[in-house]
Amino acid sequence: MDLSLSMKDDLDNIRSLGTKLAEEMRKLTSNFRLGFGSFVDKNISPFSYTAPRYQTNPCIGYKLFPNCVPSFGFRHLLPLTDRVDSFNEEVRKQRVSRNRDAPEGGFDAVLQAAVCKEKIGWRKDALHLLVFTTDDVPHIALDGKLGGLVQPHDGQCHLNEDNEYTASNQMDYPSLALLGEKLAENNINLIFAVTKNHYMLYKVHLEGVREADGLNLGAC
Repeated sequence: MDLSLSMKDDLDNIRSLGTKLAEEMRKLTSNFRLGFGSFVDKNISPFSYTAPRYQTNPCIGYKLFPNCVPSFGFRHLLPLTDRVDSFNEEVRKQRVSRNRDAPEGGFDAVLQAAVCKEKIGWRKDALHLLVFTTDDVPHIALDGKLGGLVQPHDGQCHLNEDNEYTASNQMDYPSLALLGEKLAENNINLIFAVTKNHYMLYKVHLEGVREADGLNLGAC
């Protein structure tokens, strides 16, 4: 889930997502699990506000929304669970942050959700669905060079003991080909739940990801 500042108006809708997902999944199976993670962007310039005064509150001085949480790359907040109430409670606790440019670092999050199998709790023989919610465009491979990140993404899991993505400020964003490879490798079906004005862009990105393997992907 995108927790950048522009998502503040969408949080109420997202907070009911768990219940809605559960209702739909129960039409298919009684044995399903939900997990939750959030992302903003790399906490380096020019992607985020890096001056010392912004480190604890990147919204300081912003009159329309003066208080928000520090920026971060990706956090895995809830391993897959059959407790829908736990999912809803985790989503209710979330607060937005603020990055500097329009694109978000969501593809870092997708890659980690795909490859950190034990952390996420993916079950081997289950149907795997990854729902990606955002209201803006994503950063892609080579964008990291703007912040001095010349090392390509290595496609590995980099979640620490606190389930935070530790390589956010060390490696470039993953390429569409790498995303496709890792999603296919781990049998994950990706769904982009995006705002209408970015629907066509994500359809194009889906084609780029799909070229890596015969993936079952969708945008809505």
